[in-house]
Parts: sequence; structure tokens; C-alpha cells
Amino acid sequence: MKKAVNSGVEIIRDTNTKQPIGIKWVYYDNPRKPYEPTKVEKVFPASLDEPWFVEMVKDITHEQSEDRKYRRHVATSLDDVDYEGEWFADDAPTPNSFMNIVEEEERVQTFADTLSEVNRKRFMLMYEDPSLSFQDIADIEHTSKVAIFKSFKLIREKYLKFFAI
Repeated sequence: MKKAVNSGVEIIRDTNTKQPIGIKWVYYDNPRKPYEPTKVEKVFPASLDEPWFVEMVKDITHEQSEDRKYRRHVATSLDDVDYEGEWFADDAPTPNSFMNIVEEEERVQTFADTLSEVNRKRFMLMYEDPSLSFQDIADIEHTSKVAIFKSFKLIREKYLKFFAI
């Protein structure tokens, strides 16, 4: 199985000591075969202490580290997304999409009406801004994070009953 390269730059390492000994640039220019390199260039410095080489190794290592961090903390990888075509990027609203949004809003409002006043307020805060954490809501309402957690546990149970198929 061929490995997809994040960037076109790799560090060449000694097989025994694992120390960097060179830099390899890999070009993937063929759109029909995106995982097969079209050109590979290798550069070996005269001395491993040359400033450009040390800085380049440091930069590549940092970039790869940041890529790993990003992939670890992102729920969905964009590498696995298929391009759907130009029509997929069209943001013009259609009557059907508008009706679906209106119907969803009505269902959410109907569900919110079944909640107590405090839980409805907390639910609507989270619905309007999904990036809010339990701590953020607790800060807004001047209460504890545990109270918010218990409240959302009850909201979740009601939600599962309300939207049961």
C-alpha cells in the first residue's frame, strides 16, 4: 500500500542511527495518478551542521508534528472527502432546502416547548451556538458545570424519546 505524503518534502535518515542526512523533494503532478511521484530530487549537505540544513530539518519536523496534532484532534479527515462537482458548491437556496430548514426549526421548537424553562434556555443556547461548552453555559448562567451537565443529561433523554423513530 502506498503512503500519501502530506507535503512534498521528506527528511532522509540514516538507517542505523536515524539521524537526518538529507532532504528529499517529491512532486506529485499527474492528476490521473495522484499517489505516484512524477519527480524526486534528493539533496545531501556537505556537512550535517550547515545552517540551512539544520533549519530545514527543524521546519520539516515541526510541520509534520503539527499535521499529526491536527489529524489527532479533527473528527473527520479531509483527505477522505470526495469532490462532488461544481453543483455541490452551489449555495443558491432551493425551495426544498428552505422547507427542510423551516420544518427542522419547527421540530426543534416543538421539542424545546416540552422542556422546563431552565432546560429550554440552556438547550437554546447550545442550539444557537454549538461551539459553547458546558463551562461556557455555566459561566453565562452563573452556575456550576455539574448542574449544566445534569441538565443536558435530562435534555438528551427527552430528546431521544421525542425523536424516537
